[in-house]
Amino acid sequence: MQKKSVKIFNFGLPRTGTTSFHLFMKENGYKTVHTNDGFINKCFPKDYFEFIQDSNNLDNNLIKKYISDNEVFSDLPWYSYKLRKKIIEKYKNNPNVYFVATTRKKEDWIRSIKTIIPHIKSESEKQFHEMEYNGILKEGVTDDKLSVFFDEFHSNMDKNIILLSLENTKSIKKNLSKITKINLDIEYPISNKSDYNR
Repeated sequence: MQKKSVKIFNFGLPRTGTTSFHLFMKENGYKTVHTNDGFINKCFPKDYFEFIQDSNNLDNNLIKKYISDNEVFSDLPWYSYKLRKKIIEKYKNNPNVYFVATTRKKEDWIRSIKTIIPHIKSESEKQFHEMEYNGILKEGVTDDKLSVFFDEFHSNMDKNIILLSLENTKSIKKNLSKITKINLDIEYPISNKSDYNR
């Protein structure tokens, strides 16, 4: 069966399996965008703020162009609260646009996110994280603060967002198969080098 033409926005936090999600959808034939492609360095801050502020002239806006040219989106800058809100506002009535959020056990996420924070190197990523969610993702942050942030992030999820838990990969495949209308036979996650296992 031919894959359904859709757009899927993954609003999950970094270290919740966004790389596994990205690779899984890519292996199933979808055009995907992920932080590892360096998109944040191209779109932030100029195109990011233009898009969320609904600038009158978005003809050359990179976020608009990436949304037009691709099908699946995850990690930076897509998990941003402001960008998420704007995307849902723009596309919630489009039957071919879906909103999901990868997630995982809070304790595992805290352990994992603390390993990656010291490796945030690019100025664009640093500026983005300083702005987003009151700069929570920075070196020296305590487990207690990350725990509160994790709970608040998930409690503020829009009702239109489908949660995809890494602890239940069968459910992930079932939900994604339902969205795409094809049988996704590739094992999920597809690589033990992905952020699922870190």
